[in-house]
Amino acid sequence: MKRTLAEIGGAFGGELSGHYYFDPPSFAENTLRALFAVVNLLDRRSQALSEVVRPLRRYAQSGEINVRVPR
Repeated sequence: MKRTLAEIGGAFGGELSGHYYFDPPSFAENTLRALFAVVNLLDRRSQALSEVVRPLRRYAQSGEINVRVPR
């Protein structure tokens, strides 16, 4: 995730597992920053979280993919 964000010049990346990465140069995982961003957004919009994310449902999700690897 970090390498891809750096390569494409991304500002944010997230995984369905709840890992969120922000801003160069380190692209450090920062779940609390993501939480505060969502709380601030909800406060500004005065909407329920379900209403805010409804338009995002159109994007594909891979779900969690687990693969067994030989030891």
